[in-house]
Amino acid sequence: MQIMHSYSDILSEIEVIKAQLSIINSEIEYWYLDGEGANKFGANASLIQIEKHIHSRNKLFNRLEFLEQSKIKVEGLMQRFKGIEYKIAYKRIVECKTHKDIANELGYTEQYIRKRWMKMKSNKEATDRLKNR
Repeated sequence: MQIMHSYSDILSEIEVIKAQLSIINSEIEYWYLDGEGANKFGANASLIQIEKHIHSRNKLFNRLEFLEQSKIKVEGLMQRFKGIEYKIAYKRIVECKTHKDIANELGYTEQYIRKRWMKMKSNKEATDRLKNR
């Protein structure tokens, strides 16, 4: 189930990058020639800051594009997995479905899906503890 953990990491990093992009865009607006920074510190300082922020923004855009492509590839791989555990994990993590929805789709009881999910999570936690020794 390492792929599921990696997928979760990809999603988290995508969210962090989107937040960083929002902050950088605000900074660029601040330093833009009609913005507060330009009026306060002058055109030269403003241009230097804008260039620095645009460079950072471009690096973040590149990383975001890479992560989005990775997300699509991992989702494609996970769709091909066989076995109930993988199907449950895919529907919980990728499709963000509830145990009830998963049970209805796969033809099992909600309680069965919940027990399998908890077993998978406890196995992952046990595996993580063994890795950290």
